[in-house]
Amino acid sequence: MDKIRVLYFLEDRAQERFLVSLVERIALGISIPREAIAPDVRSSRGGSRVMGEFEAFARDLRAAGMCGADIIVVGVDGDCDGPEKKARQLKEYVQDTDPFRDVLIYAIPDPHIERWYLLDQEALKRGTGLRQGISPPAYKCEGDITRES
Repeated sequence: MDKIRVLYFLEDRAQERFLVSLVERIALGISIPREAIAPDVRSSRGGSRVMGEFEAFARDLRAAGMCGADIIVVGVDGDCDGPEKKARQLKEYVQDTDPFRDVLIYAIPDPHIERWYLLDQEALKRGTGLRQGISPPAYKCEGDITRES
């Protein structure tokens, strides 16, 4: 059986652990075993550099005229821009004729992946052994402006 090749472009290790596991869990839910997935993490330590790295990768794939992956997951935190704006920025690097256009998945945690980890309090307690959950911290955008969750 050919493996399903999943390329990842992610901001950091937190996204890598979360999103690779999420894809494996979704696959398992549709009867695709973990062993059938071939994850290929291309970026997970660059923070905001992931945007530029994805742009360069898209350009290279375009020049090669091929995709080379079954799925491409691009993960960037929404931060203060929000997921819609981040998605628009990523889509600017993709052309209608790109061979990889139809296999792209944008994973944009709002505001950032660390908050996603804290949303499932029961899983957090089981995974850490804590008796009481932890409230996600408020996050700041520009200056002292705080956005409520």
